[in-house]
Amino acid sequence: MDEIQQMLYDAVKEIQSTKRSNGQIPSLATMDEIFNIIKPEIIEALSTLCRENLLECHETVNRNSLFGITGDRS
Repeated sequence: MDEIQQMLYDAVKEIQSTKRSNGQIPSLATMDEIFNIIKPEIIEALSTLCRENLLECHETVNRNSLFGITGDRS
């Protein structure tokens, strides 16, 4: 399993475990629940790449983040 697969696996495992302990049936993870668990890690990784000047980040007037490779104007 690569790093992303492991992160997703762990997220599903955490969600499923919580649901089972709460007696929820089915104890399956939704896509939104998975995204909510991994979102902080994705934001941190993007922030790190921006701080290291590997990515540039811009924000639209609607507060949507846009990313690009630093120096790549193609």
